[in-house]
Amino acid sequence: MVLHKVEQCHIEFIFPFVQHLLQKAVDTNLGETSLEDTKNNLLEGRQQLWICINELTEKIELALTTQIVYYPTQKHLQIHLTGAEPHTIDNWLHSWSKPLEDFCKENDIKFIECAGREGWIKVLGKLGYKKYVTVLVKEL
Repeated sequence: MVLHKVEQCHIEFIFPFVQHLLQKAVDTNLGETSLEDTKNNLLEGRQQLWICINELTEKIELALTTQIVYYPTQKHLQIHLTGAEPHTIDNWLHSWSKPLEDFCKENDIKFIECAGREGWIKVLGKLGYKKYVTVLVKEL
């Protein structure tokens, strides 16, 4: 299985096939983004959509969105939303990192960053990711 970047001109067609996956990630956030916001960001080129398709079933098993974050001295690729079909992580986990890294090299991006639940530390640590910060929030 290989991670594919969906070209901006194909977002409108592909989005209905991945919105249920991305909705899972939206449902776990604090309300800072919606599925509609995500779709608009993708359509306008502010974010990128990536998908993994199972060649045997021809089903999309993983959808993730990224955005380039511009810091004063460098660019980072932020993994924004990640959603997958249940029990498919072994199918796509080892195939999504290289395409993202290649995209970063092509765009002079220095780091890939993502925020997520603690369980991602164990999973992504196997791919060379390390915990950098912990984000704490308090609802007011």
